Amino acid sequence: MTNTLIKSFIFALLVAELTILFNLHFGVEQYLNDGNGINSFFQIYGTLYGLSASFIVLKAIDKYSENMKIIAKEAHLLHQINHLSLFFRDRKLSRKIYHAVSSYSRSVIEIEFPSLSHNLVSPDTAIAFRKISDILNQIEFDNDHDNPFLGSWNLTAKPFSNLLSTLEK
Repeated sequence: MTNTLIKSFIFALLVAELTILFNLHFGVEQYLNDGNGINSFFQIYGTLYGLSASFIVLKAIDKYSENMKIIAKEAHLLHQINHLSLFFRDRKLSRKIYHAVSSYSRSVIEIEFPSLSHNLVSPDTAIAFRKISDILNQIEFDNDHDNPFLGSWNLTAKPFSNLLSTLEK
């Protein structure tokens, strides 16, 4: 898109320069006095450039908003998983989930975000994310204490699995 804009701008300058050189070479003063032709020419390209630039800015803002929604959803699901894991009677499992979520969050903040600014992806973050998923898949609900909790857990774990499959694509 930017290449097209640059090419069209260079073409507009070239045509304007050729028009002026043509008028100077042939000594036709009436075309130089008629500034409306040149003004109209530049107005068209100015309008096209303005529309293209605004379209690019709007697309960037839209993509930013979409990314912010995904990040907010991911953070909310991680918080919810960590919070719901406290209801398990198995403290070892709760600590395991807490450490996996903490490790992933730390990896995203300290490694992933800085590497994204250089167009790199960190494998450490993907490993930490997969570790959370593996822990969630190993959980079994096998007693009366866990049964009422199963519905809330499914409401949290399924969106997390969907988020995982979305990010893997």
